[in-house]
Amino acid sequence: GARSTYGVKPVPIVLPANPDDLLDRGYKVDDRHKHGTRYVNPETGDVLDFHPGAPNGQGWDAKDHYHRHNPDSKSKKDQYLDKDGKPIGGGKEKSHLKPGEEAKP
Repeated sequence: GARSTYGVKPVPIVLPANPDDLLDRGYKVDDRHKHGTRYVNPETGDVLDFHPGAPNGQGWDAKDHYHRHNPDSKSKKDQYLDKDGKPIGGGKEKSHLKPGEEAKP
């Protein structure tokens, strides 16, 4: 899980429309991640992946969105947190977080 890699639990955050605004909030880009852009906060251990919308994408692939990693994840079935901080699997509707939305830990 993210805890062993990065540290402690996330805190509430309003997800910015421009993900690079996370850099001003103490996040760093993890260059090892290749799908979208991964932002890691070394102080809180929070891990956010940003996926830009594709012009000809379908559904969420057409919209800018984030995924927030679950620091206590045991498998792909609970790898992310929804906006209320509840564990959720990848590919699920509620694993996609919209810019401007508040995400709770």
